Amino acid sequence: MRRLSVGLTSLIVLVLLLAAPVAAQEATPATAGDRLDLAAMVLGADDLPAGYDASYEEHYFTLEEGIDRDITGGAPSGQELAEAGLRAFYRSISFGDDGTILRLYVEEYTSAEAAAVGFDLTEDETRPVPEGVTILTAVDLPGPGVGEEPAETSVLAGEEAGFGRFSSVDATFRVDRLLAGVAIEAFVPFDEDPAAADGTPATDAKEAMPAADAGDGTPTARDEAWAELTADVAATFHERIETVLAGTEPAGIDFALPGLVLPINETWPHPGLIPEGYRDATEMLVGEPGVGGGSLDQFTGEFESGYARTVAAGSEAGNPEVIPPFVTIGVSAFATADDARAVLAAAREAPAGLPVPGPVGRGEDRELADEPALDEVDAELAHTSAFNEEGRVDSAGVAFVVGELLVTVDVQGAADAEAAMDAAVALAQQQADCLADGGPCDEVEALPELEAPAGATEEGTPAP
Repeated sequence: MRRLSVGLTSLIVLVLLLAAPVAAQEATPATAGDRLDLAAMVLGADDLPAGYDASYEEHYFTLEEGIDRDITGGAPSGQELAEAGLRAFYRSISFGDDGTILRLYVEEYTSAEAAAVGFDLTEDETRPVPEGVTILTAVDLPGPGVGEEPAETSVLAGEEAGFGRFSSVDATFRVDRLLAGVAIEAFVPFDEDPAAADGTPATDAKEAMPAADAGDGTPTARDEAWAELTADVAATFHERIETVLAGTEPAGIDFALPGLVLPINETWPHPGLIPEGYRDATEMLVGEPGVGGGSLDQFTGEFESGYARTVAAGSEAGNPEVIPPFVTIGVSAFATADDARAVLAAAREAPAGLPVPGPVGRGEDRELADEPALDEVDAELAHTSAFNEEGRVDSAGVAFVVGELLVTVDVQGAADAEAAMDAAVALAQQQADCLADGGPCDEVEALPELEAPAGATEEGTPAP
């Protein structure tokens, strides 16, 4: 019952700041070592409930740093979970039209027995809650009715000091050595929640928040409706997990792609979370409506699969801030090499139309730059832009084609445009070399151009 997402408030701030049927194809899920492809297991946009959009995904590799801050608040610690056998933690976040958040997560352990130990640790009600968190209501219900034991549905309501009130219904289940879950959550900041006399928040999000605790330990009608929805989503989630474990690629998934993206998360792992995952045609070719998008949408029919990874290269160990430069590498697979080259040619005519396939926007005033003359590529382009509305040109990107693959490398919020371009070109060449060798991409060289600029914050680097 103690499975808290204590980083919910910081996650919302980060997102705002940075703003299908199963295919009958047999393949092998991509792994790092023998780690499972957790990103392929979370639901795509077509499988989410009505009113929710696929909007943000994270994959945790630095278990202690990321888990402690954003998942458990240190109770239990990431070190305890790693010692119990936790190997990887992945979650996706979707925002609902009603102000709620749908969170899917899947945790990989070394064995089914280790997964059961991990469950006991995260559901241990005798542990103190994370500092600053107060639990107002807590109810345990049976699991969602799929997968294996241990399983549980937890109903929580409480508040986090300095932030606001939260409410959550979280259904957890096991599939062999995996723990998976579906949670519906709501959060109202204190500055928007003057708290009506009956204990419910006086905001538009009122219906998404818990009623005052009657003290009888029973869930409210709203909580029961959320539990029913989490069980429905869990059934679809469970089916997809089993599909991936069987080696079958869900529609829009190419198991090879994660291994064809440079592992920039291993070189720049802080502050402990790596936004990455499979991307659909909209995310790789269209991006945000009305923000330069639309010039490439005629190619969505030829798009087959995409994968992207983002790091905050300026972040440091022990510092929870997400500091630029931000680096995003995306790889899109098309039906043919001609299709990939046609997309790049269209992007050359309208460079603002090429999205940055991650949580960082594409920037302002994008313009073409001199082509870098990369080795091992079929076609290429380069561009510069301003990371934010201040207009200082401090970002650069390189896009290129190798066979049927289109690659984008974006470096945003660097010390200046020259440093951004130098880093983008260096990473693009490493990426091209890897693809020319057929992959997988096992390592990436650290670059001095990606040091945090002086005065850099989450918003970017201030103009001199």
